[in-house]
Amino acid sequence: MMYGGKSINVQKSLPSNLSIERIKNDKKSNIEVEFINDSRREILLKLDYSDIILSKAIEILKKYPNHKGALLDIISYNNSFISNGRIINYCKKIALLNIESDRVTIILVEHYYKKKEWEEIIDLAGRVTKKSIIKNSISKKIITAFKKLKKSEGILEFTSNLGPYNKIDPNILKEMAKAYANLGRHFHSAKLWNKIDFKYLNKIDLLNSTRSNYNSKNYIKAISLCKLLEEEGGSFEIIFIRIRAEYMSQNWEECVETCDQALRKYKKNKIEIERYQSKSVLNLYKDIQKWYEVISIGE
Repeated sequence: MMYGGKSINVQKSLPSNLSIERIKNDKKSNIEVEFINDSRREILLKLDYSDIILSKAIEILKKYPNHKGALLDIISYNNSFISNGRIINYCKKIALLNIESDRVTIILVEHYYKKKEWEEIIDLAGRVTKKSIIKNSISKKIITAFKKLKKSEGILEFTSNLGPYNKIDPNILKEMAKAYANLGRHFHSAKLWNKIDFKYLNKIDLLNSTRSNYNSKNYIKAISLCKLLEEEGGSFEIIFIRIRAEYMSQNWEECVETCDQALRKYKKNKIEIERYQSKSVLNLYKDIQKWYEVISIGE
């Protein structure tokens, strides 16, 4: 005899559509696991409940390890709940799956930079596109990786995604100018150096700019930079570039005068200096001779 309720017929047959019912229930549970819609997400964030978003993401990843939204949620709303090691592993997975995320790129660049794993950083450089929002400090670390492995072409390919020249940090423009020079593309190197305000250039930068301008046959600019460097103390290389630039631009008189200055200061380099001085004197004499030849008799 039963008390307190109706008896249950345990021998009653199971529904014939039990498997269909289970599938429906599974689908419902999957929907609950997979989605936090945008409006609910916004409410949770306003209430400072990002930990709920995080726990839901972890729950989703147990069923779907490569779930894009869940992986990105873990990176976005971690707030130190998950160890740094696990975060790095999640970031590596996101990168491997080629999922776009500037945050992941930044985290991994910082991670590999500390470990000096330059090849890994270079592999990440391809994740930076024209749409990316990357701090200058991260861009500089990526450029450093290319420099460490002497890949100047890589620097130029990477920086082509950083936007127009007037939007790029002056220190990054310097690295681009040096990369062009390393590849023997002096015209482009000089063009970049000449875009950078003098206040961002130190003595070494000015010397590099002088070399690029000379090698791109912009002799007038090279001469002006040499004069500027001479005010800072100068060197034999600087005055010798000036001598050659004056000679190449056929400023014979100025070249002779600069040679005189150089001979007084750099006596050890007498032979090199006198070679240009003697040629300039000869060309100056020829110019004077031509000038006399064109004067008509009686004038």
